[in-house]
Amino acid sequence: MHVNVETQRREQDSMLNWMTSMIRLRRECPEIGNGSWEIMNTGYEHILGMYYQWKDRQLFIWHNFSEKPQELVFMAKEAEEAGTRRLVDLMNNIESIEDDKGRHTITLEAYGYRWFRAG
Repeated sequence: MHVNVETQRREQDSMLNWMTSMIRLRRECPEIGNGSWEIMNTGYEHILGMYYQWKDRQLFIWHNFSEKPQELVFMAKEAEEAGTRRLVDLMNNIESIEDDKGRHTITLEAYGYRWFRAG
């Protein structure tokens, strides 16, 4: 099998374009390389949650290792401590606003992942 780079560049959903966008996103997140981090207890067997903090920035990353979509309910105490009730999805440019009980509901596709910045 041959993979043509020019063809990959033109295909919006190609592996090359996905990898390029993920590298760009990672570079836009100094919390990962410069800050402190911790594994979060998500309460879900198939979901890995990581929390990064650097200076006044917080980053939440969730990975679903299940073959089925998962709905994560998350209490963002770290975001509240930063003075925000919003989580901004860095991949889809949408926001999650906590409900009146202080919870965010995050949907993760099968084997999916989401990266959110507080504020």
